[in-house]
Amino acid sequence: MTKSKPRVGWLSPTLMILSVIVLVAARLTAERFDFAVANIITLISGFVFYMTALILWLRIGRTHWKLKLAVVLAPIVAIGVGLVFYKPLGVDSELVPRFRYRWANAPKNSRVAQSDTPKATDSQAESQLTSPPLDGTQPTGSQLAELQEKGARDYSGFLGANRRASLPQLQFIEPSSWNEATPELLWKKEIGAGWSAFSVVGEIAVTLEQKEDAEVLQAYALNTGTSLWSIEWKAMHSNPLGGLGPRSTPVIVDDVVYAQGANGHFVAAKLQTGEKLWDKELLELAQVNVEDAIKEVAWGRSSSPLVVDGKVVIPLGGAASNVSTLICFDATTGEEKWRSGKQQVSYASPTLMELNGVKQIVSVNDHTVSSHRLEDGEVLWNADWPGASNGPANVSQPVAIDQKRVLLSKAYGSGAKMLNVELDTDGVWKVSTLWENAAVLKTKFTNVVVHNGFAYGLSDGILECVDLNNGERKWKSKRYRHGQIMLVGSDLLIVAEDGSVAIGEANPDKFDEAFRFQAIEGMTWNNPALAGNLLLVRNGEQAACYRLPVKGIASNQSHESLN
Repeated sequence: MTKSKPRVGWLSPTLMILSVIVLVAARLTAERFDFAVANIITLISGFVFYMTALILWLRIGRTHWKLKLAVVLAPIVAIGVGLVFYKPLGVDSELVPRFRYRWANAPKNSRVAQSDTPKATDSQAESQLTSPPLDGTQPTGSQLAELQEKGARDYSGFLGANRRASLPQLQFIEPSSWNEATPELLWKKEIGAGWSAFSVVGEIAVTLEQKEDAEVLQAYALNTGTSLWSIEWKAMHSNPLGGLGPRSTPVIVDDVVYAQGANGHFVAAKLQTGEKLWDKELLELAQVNVEDAIKEVAWGRSSSPLVVDGKVVIPLGGAASNVSTLICFDATTGEEKWRSGKQQVSYASPTLMELNGVKQIVSVNDHTVSSHRLEDGEVLWNADWPGASNGPANVSQPVAIDQKRVLLSKAYGSGAKMLNVELDTDGVWKVSTLWENAAVLKTKFTNVVVHNGFAYGLSDGILECVDLNNGERKWKSKRYRHGQIMLVGSDLLIVAEDGSVAIGEANPDKFDEAFRFQAIEGMTWNNPALAGNLLLVRNGEQAACYRLPVKGIASNQSHESLN
């Protein structure tokens, strides 16, 4: 009796054809939609195609059963062998898995890597603040006066003192004239994990790092990278998608550093010595434990404090119905002054704006944007801005365009929106939408900069220019993935996700990359800091400081020449 052939049927071929169609469509539309989503769809479609083809072959193939078994086991064995030699490091911004060779010299995110960190005394800190001897020419005339203006050489907080990632008082020497020796490396070193950026005042740079099971507020000498002092507390936040370590950037005001860890430890310390002035546990104040807080704010507390008029304002959050949007402390004593709002926190930072002649704190929240009065936190106005801090999160900063317009941007299908905020004669605030465009400025966890009526940002990782009058795209250029962007005079400085730095003119007609150099290695989501002519970059593995050629400052001068 002859053995009948197995019937193929229609299901398997149909699944294979559909999976190929979906995979191709995902790749073709990735740039227009979302690279991370496209990668997930590609993975699922490829898996469906492979499994369907394998099952079909096993059913109808005439191959010996031993070969069939080998084909089934081969991928499993290959994955196992791969994991023996390569350690998983999580995923990048587009959900592509990252690995490191297990026996490579991996960066030490531990106390060993920072063994030069003293508990600084006043005399120790002072001894490290001396810059190298000057051998360049001094800036003169109006350039010197402008650069010597108080705070002009500092980068005192998240996205700078004005929280706009813009330094209009500086201007690079023509980037097209740079060469390999132009970005002069002053120092590079291993650093603890985390996505915090540097903040700089005078000759001290501070940031937050993870060292073993502790979060650390760490101070470095700006010119040498020498560790000056540190404050640590036992805490650790890690997420498969968000990585390890603190996320917030410290803020420096009146020689005091204010910093928040990923699990809500909030500390104020003297900049010169690291002496702790006061600290708070924000989760305790919000009456929520770490586990419940993570359910609401999955990727860790990322907001940087806002210090204004002797007050420190920071998002508080909570759980269930017990939520406060913002909490305010006395900057000197840490005494609580007020709480405001009922919206869950996001990953953005409160921002000081002046709208319709009124100074106010604008906060991007879990699914709204709210404005709060400085004196007591009273809510002035609210606007819808859909999101979820355990899902399609709001991360990007709001940007005041003028006295009435506020620009919002985010990824996850939202794009950009321009709000119009007005105060009528009866003292009532009214908010309307001037335009919105879901296809532009899809800033997942980056921000935009504004120059001469145009916004520039990394839209799902691709540099883009948008007209602020109507929300229309002017151009879409190079793909830097989910790095960060800064405006220096009329030039864009972009730190790509791979740790390289690119510079080119902020031009609404086109973008030409004038110069690019590899600053650090590894996945870089951290914002840069530019203190005068010194550029600080870091990620969860390395930090480095480069001297860049700024007009009026010779390239071989130290930062001290700006004093």
